[in-house]
Amino acid sequence: MATRKRHAQQGESDANVTQRRLKILSEDERMALFDLPCFTPEERTEYFALSQPEQELLQKFRSVKSQLSFVLQLGYFKASCQFFVFDLRQAGDDVQHVLKRHFGGKRTEEVSAVDRDTRLRQQSVILSLFGYRHCNAPERQRCEEKARQAAKVCGKPLYIFRELMRLLAEERIVVPGYTSLQNMVSGAITFEQGRLTGILRRHITPAEKASLRRLLQDADGLHEITRLKRDPKD
Repeated sequence: MATRKRHAQQGESDANVTQRRLKILSEDERMALFDLPCFTPEERTEYFALSQPEQELLQKFRSVKSQLSFVLQLGYFKASCQFFVFDLRQAGDDVQHVLKRHFGGKRTEEVSAVDRDTRLRQQSVILSLFGYRHCNAPERQRCEEKARQAAKVCGKPLYIFRELMRLLAEERIVVPGYTSLQNMVSGAITFEQGRLTGILRRHITPAEKASLRRLLQDADGLHEITRLKRDPKD
């Protein structure tokens, strides 16, 4: 009973965190950027094409299922600079395309998913091929610094997010999960708010504080500050 209660409390806590997490993208935008790519026929032709170096790397993997996994991961990485964990049913149309194009039309039921070690080894090969690196602790720190710099320019979450995505592309870092980016953007905004608040506390005079308090007084149903408010340009 106590265990069940702890699980319920944990579930409520997780739900609250999810609700509080900063919204940057619409659900459609999030899916387009962070879900397994959904290719058109033309995109499949483009992303699952293999250059000569890629064909040579393919030969490092012996079985058809390993080679299939490599081609799929390679194509998805070309499209998104991310890696995904997926089963073959999720990638059904892509699997059929790759089997027909590179493996003589083998049937889907003749192949299966690879194990974790093989998947990670293939990711390492792909990173080396394109000169990318994972977003580990040093890279995350660099991203957090960039987010704080961006927050000084503009406090809009989408602006900071785009600056982070630009940095990741420029420095050839694998895009982390959306939740990680949300946390970076949210942390940067909170840090900048604290920084500005500290500056105000150090420099604002008692007279200025009294003037600001008067603006917040509700004398006749309308705060004085409301008369002054305008939408900022940025």
